[in-house]
Amino acid sequence: MSPVVQLVADDRTALIDQGQVPPPADWASRAVYRGEAGAKNWLAVVEEPGYPLRHPDRLGVWERRRDAVRRLNVGTLVSLGPGDGISDLELLAALSGECEGGLRERGVKYIPVDISRALLETAIAAIQPRHDVPVAVQCDFEEGQEFLRRALDRWAAPPLLFALLGGTLGNLDKGELSFFEGLRILMRAEDAILVDVPLAGPAWTPENDPRLRPEGYTPVFRRFLGTALTPRVSAAGRPAECPFEEEVAFTLRHDDDTGAEVITVCDLLDGHALLRFRRYYWQPALRWFEDHGFAMQFAWCSLASDQDSFGMGVVLLRLR
Repeated sequence: MSPVVQLVADDRTALIDQGQVPPPADWASRAVYRGEAGAKNWLAVVEEPGYPLRHPDRLGVWERRRDAVRRLNVGTLVSLGPGDGISDLELLAALSGECEGGLRERGVKYIPVDISRALLETAIAAIQPRHDVPVAVQCDFEEGQEFLRRALDRWAAPPLLFALLGGTLGNLDKGELSFFEGLRILMRAEDAILVDVPLAGPAWTPENDPRLRPEGYTPVFRRFLGTALTPRVSAAGRPAECPFEEEVAFTLRHDDDTGAEVITVCDLLDGHALLRFRRYYWQPALRWFEDHGFAMQFAWCSLASDQDSFGMGVVLLRLR
C-alpha cells in the first residue's frame, strides 16, 4: 500500500478551491479549475480524442520534451499545473535514465503544484506507484511563489526542473512577465524550466482560429467553461438553459511585448474574462525569453510548412 502523500495548502487558495470564498476579480483561467467540478471537467477535456496534446500527440511534443531533459541532472521535478499527471510520468521516465555524469544514483522526486486539490490528487495517483512524491502543494503559482518557495526549500532535492506544460503558458492570467519574474524567486543557477509554447504558424489568421468562434468549442469544453459561468448565472439573471453562443464573447488583441495574439473568452453579460489563449510566434517568443534573462538550452517547434496555422514549441531555459 502506497504511503499517503502530504498536501500543504495556502489557506486562501484552498478556500477558493472549496467554494467558501469567491475567486478574486482578476482570476480568469485560474477560476475554471476550482473544486471537484472544475477538475472533472478539465480531465474530460484532456481525454477528448481531438485534444491536440492527447498521447500519442500528432505534433511530436512528448518526444521533444524527453529529448530536452534526457541528460539533465535533476533531483526534483516540480510540475506547475500537472493536469492528470501523465505528461509528467513521461518526463520522469526520461529523467530517471542517464545524465551527463552517467547513470543516476538516486530517483527523481516529484512535486505537483496546483490550485485544485482534486487535480493534485489525480496527479499523485498517476505518479506515486513509480516515483517518490514527498509533498503536493496547493497554491496559486502565479502569485503564491513565496509560499511555494518555502515548500520547496523543505521538501525538494536540488537541482530542480520546473515544468509548465500544455497550454498553461498561454493561459496565464497575469501574463508572462509577472510569471517569470516570480519564477526567479524559486530558481537557482543549477535549476531549469521546461516550457511548452502554443504557436501561431505562418498560416494563422483570426478567421481560422477555432477559439475565436463558438463552434470551435466542443460540448465538453463548453461544460468546462461553465465552471466559471455558473456562479454568475443567478446574479446576472441569465436563463438556466442559455445557449453557449449567448453566454460568451471573444476578443482578440496583439501583445506588443511578446508579439503574441491574445484571445480572451468573456462572459457576454458583464465582460468578465473566463479564459485566455495566447498564440506566440516562434522567433519573437525565443527573443523574449532571452531578453528577459533566460539562456536557451533547448528549443524545438513543430511548425514545418507555410500551411501550418497552429503548432507547439518546447524550450528548456536556465537563468542567465
